[in-house]
Amino acid sequence: AGPAFTEKLEKFVRPMIIKGVPSLINDLKKLYKESGKVEILGAMLKKMLESMEKSMVLDSKDAEEQDPTVLLWLYYFNSQHQYLVGNIEEALSLINKAIEHTPTVVELYTHKAKIMQFAGNRAQASNLVDMARGLDLADRYLNALSSKYLFKVDEVKKAYDNMAMFSKEDKDGNINVHEMQTMWFENHCGSAQYRLGDMRKALHQFWHI
Repeated sequence: AGPAFTEKLEKFVRPMIIKGVPSLINDLKKLYKESGKVEILGAMLKKMLESMEKSMVLDSKDAEEQDPTVLLWLYYFNSQHQYLVGNIEEALSLINKAIEHTPTVVELYTHKAKIMQFAGNRAQASNLVDMARGLDLADRYLNALSSKYLFKVDEVKKAYDNMAMFSKEDKDGNINVHEMQTMWFENHCGSAQYRLGDMRKALHQFWHI
């Protein structure tokens, strides 16, 4: 975690930030097992953000300004970093700035949902994921993610309705989620039914697993 690492990390991070690659922090998750390297990454992201906010460049030595989208992604990446190191309030503040900057980016809402869920506000987390789903109704993953968050707040019917958008009905008029081998569906649905006190329906879902 010295100068050589810092130099290599910057060479890797800089083009990813400019391109706006959403998976950047996930690609660097192994670094979070080493405190020294995490501190370097955090300081680097913070410095780039401050430079962009001040003069729209990633480094004071840069001659050309960056596109405004670079500032957006720096808010996002800095929020992810703060979330992973446990600074929840700072993570929330940064993701709110990102949403204020560009309110049409799906990843911003799904990340904020993680923060709100961690903070204990599952209802708000579910609403945020549904907002993300609304930005791309053709995305099967977002549809399933929205259903998963709805189950966490025991909104079983809404979760079913969401899944029905991408599922066919069987001869009895039921959606064919069990044939899709989506074990998470049975698990979350069964847990929701259990919390609601409907043991028969809960057992029915767990039986499929």
